[in-house]
Parts: sequence; structure tokens; C-alpha cells
Amino acid sequence: MSRNPIPWTERLSPWRAPIDVALGRYPFFAFGGPLNPKILPVFHFHEVSPEYLEPHLLYLKDNGYRCAGAEEFLGIVERGEPIMPRTVFLTFDDAWASLWTVAAPLLRKHGMRAVTFAIPGRVSPSEGVRKTIEEDSEMLEFGDRGEEPFCRWEELKRLDKEGVVEVESHTYAHEQIPVAGPSLGMWAETQCSEMPILSRPLVRKGEESFRPFDEREIGVPLLPTRSRMSDALRANECGEVTETDQEQREAIRGDLILCRETLEKRLERPIRILCFPWAVAGGVAREEAKVLGYRAAFSDSFPGKRFVHSKADPFQLMRLKHNWIYYLPGKGRKNIVGTRIH
Repeated sequence: MSRNPIPWTERLSPWRAPIDVALGRYPFFAFGGPLNPKILPVFHFHEVSPEYLEPHLLYLKDNGYRCAGAEEFLGIVERGEPIMPRTVFLTFDDAWASLWTVAAPLLRKHGMRAVTFAIPGRVSPSEGVRKTIEEDSEMLEFGDRGEEPFCRWEELKRLDKEGVVEVESHTYAHEQIPVAGPSLGMWAETQCSEMPILSRPLVRKGEESFRPFDEREIGVPLLPTRSRMSDALRANECGEVTETDQEQREAIRGDLILCRETLEKRLERPIRILCFPWAVAGGVAREEAKVLGYRAAFSDSFPGKRFVHSKADPFQLMRLKHNWIYYLPGKGRKNIVGTRIH
């Protein structure tokens, strides 16, 4: 009954990128060619520092690029509307604290805009807003590694209302679930210190409340995990599947509904776009996203093109990592020779 063998699109395979290149899945500009006026390059960031992010924005600004907003993006995807020259779409996953402290001030400074895919179950409950690099240019800590690694609700509301960073959906919990397979040992102190917080299994306290594994789980069996949005079924500590197909569908549907309802209540507007965590979306998750009224979603696919165009499947859109910004045509463009494709 287990459907847990990892599908091609979820594997860290050294063959994936070369195959994508051979099949023409990367945009031509990535290899020194021009920017096709019929495609929209989409780039994604996560945590950022001023020293890291600003050169990317300066490259775009100095070479005459502009950033599409969410509705413009949807017009291209849903209605095939023409793409304005030198247009890109910038996204920031997870709504880390540096989205507020670093990214928004720099986007504002350089006349850019972006979309963040926020995780309501991870948003900081603290009131008010934090200082940014606009108020303190000497800031050395940007919040991503502190006790509040993610944005607060007031910060997200202000950014969304201003329009500098529009807020969309990244599921409610960004959850990894244990799946059938041999044990990987026991949860230990090394996992507590080394495993990224968004990759840790969750301890559930109810539909809306949870916490990531921490020191309290030391000694608990560590099973293989997969995204809750994959087609995998949840397993218990013994590696035995414990949910039915219907229970899996209800869990996925419940997460997507709760995410959308929470964001819409907080932001007081419709949520339109979904980005699946780790770009993983099984057939059930894509079906539920469509039924629930999401208008577009980012997820991995094979074969699939790593850019947005009017004939793309709106629920299997793909992006490029932010380092590909430097391969866009312009002064200071990087040379693809000797560069590793990933």
C-alpha cells in the first residue's frame, strides 16, 4: 500500500540538471543567448543579507529590468497577456525575518517589488514591527537565526498593503512527514543543531498548533521524511503506514484551506498563488489546490520548463535560483563556461 519510493522529481540526482539542459528546459539566456520576449523568468530567494541581495537588485536595475506584480504574473499565466520588455518575477520563500529587515528596504530603495510565500503556522506571533536596515544601517543581525526567525503578522500586513512585497501561500505548516522505510537512527543533538528548522519533523498539538522536533525528541526513532504535499502516506515510529488515501487527501486539503483562510483573514484580500514547499506536489495536492480556488502554483515537474510562459500548466510552474539573475542579458553578465548547472 505504500507509495513511498521517491519519484524522480523529488530526488537529489546528479543527472537531473544535465537532462533538463539537454531537453531545453532552461531558458536560452542562461547560455549566453537573448531573453525570449515570450517568457517570464522567475527567481527565488530565501534568507538574505544586504551584502548578498543588493548586488542582484543592482544588476537588474542597472540593466533596465522591471519586476512584475502578482496580478501581472497571473495575467500572463491565465490569459496569455503580453510580457513587458525586460520583466522578471522575484519571489522570497518562507517569509524569513530578513524579508522585513533587509529585502523590503532594498526593494524599496531600488524601485523593485516581489512576492513572498509565507507559512502562516510559522509566522511570529509577536506584536509590532522590528527595526530594519533603513533605520539602522549598521545592523549585523537580521533575525533569521534568532528566536523569531520569521516575519511578524504586522510586518507582512504592512509590506502587502504597500505592495513592495505581496504575500501569497506556502502551505500552513511547511511540513515533512515520516514515511515508510528503514530507520535512519535516533534523533540526536546533532540533528537539533544542524538540521534546518523547516526540514525537521513536527510534533502536532492540534490542527493549527505544532512545533518542530527539538531536544525533547532526542532518542526518538528518525524515519525517512517526505513533504506533506507529496503523494506519500504518513508512517508511525515503526515505519508502518498509518493513514488511508482519504486521510491523506483530507490532511492536504485541511492544510491548504487553513493556510488560505488564515492569510485572507490577516491580509483582508484573496490569496491567489501557492508555492509548494521544496517544489514538491503530488497529484492529490495539485488537484486540491485547483479545487480550493488557487489560481496558480509553483511545483517541480519532469519534464518541465524552468520559466513561465503562457502555455504552461498553471499548477506546475517552475523557477530558477536567484544566482541565475546574473545570466540575464546586460552589462556585467556572467559567462556560462565553467559554471555548474543546478
